[in-house]
Amino acid sequence: MPRHDSAPGQAEERIDGIVIRRIDKKGFAFVKAQDGTEYFLHLSDCVGDETWTRIEEGTRVTFVPTTTAKGPRASFVKLR
Repeated sequence: MPRHDSAPGQAEERIDGIVIRRIDKKGFAFVKAQDGTEYFLHLSDCVGDETWTRIEEGTRVTFVPTTTAKGPRASFVKLR
């Protein structure tokens, strides 16, 4: 699966969060930002080949917040 290296065409406004739940069978997780907002995280939104394999509940990450039709999404996710 392709991994993102940067946010094309936009300035990266990165925020910090903590992974609160990971669902391996479906390849996604949820991240809670410092302001309490929960973001959906799909494994394809991880930067670097090892990021998804190292993410577990309690892992600190940094990401670009985006909004989709389904709600808040964490994009361009990196380990902190």
